Amino acid sequence: MCLARNLKEVFFLISRKQSLYIYLSQFFSAVAFAIRFFPFLLILELFMLVIILLKNKKNLPHFFIASFFIPLIYLVSHISFFIYHPQLSLFLRHKIWMLSWFRGTPVLPGNLLRNIITGRLYDTRGLLTANKEWSPLQPIIFLLALLPLRLSFNLFILYLITFIYFLYVLLLTDGVAKFIMPVFPFLAVLAIKNISIIYSIIRIWIVLKLKPLRIK
Repeated sequence: MCLARNLKEVFFLISRKQSLYIYLSQFFSAVAFAIRFFPFLLILELFMLVIILLKNKKNLPHFFIASFFIPLIYLVSHISFFIYHPQLSLFLRHKIWMLSWFRGTPVLPGNLLRNIITGRLYDTRGLLTANKEWSPLQPIIFLLALLPLRLSFNLFILYLITFIYFLYVLLLTDGVAKFIMPVFPFLAVLAIKNISIIYSIIRIWIVLKLKPLRIK
């Protein structure tokens, strides 16, 4: 699901210059939905629609047409269900049950931030446990990525998607590290971009400091 969702966002950014890429974006959105329904995907679809309305209205018809990929691929991916239960009502009841089950997952607001910064988090029993996959690089990458330095339009959209997603998983999940994985590639891109900016600023400062003063 992570790869499909990331490809969806990449093709969405490219679609600003070439409308046909919106179809690839929605195709991978459909794949992400089919692999596993995650409520944030609906928020992402709404976010994309708002961006199109504000900045790229010519893509609006393409967006709506391409959106039919989502129910189509979702239903096709569940063809085995319909073989044994050939009733749409049963399928809908099954999905409603799945949503109810998902809503029953423990929510520990702020637990993810503790996990990222310290490598420790509370489990569902309320016990503080260690994240064995944690690395000191994780909080560094995370903090660097969230610095809004010199963002182009595409990077600004990427930044917003990452930030909104982080708020979602921070407040509405149990804080397990797997929830940050879908945007980790984007965090890395933003962090590297910010490192290059910080380096250029420091380099200019050093050059100015070492530059000999002119004596009049």
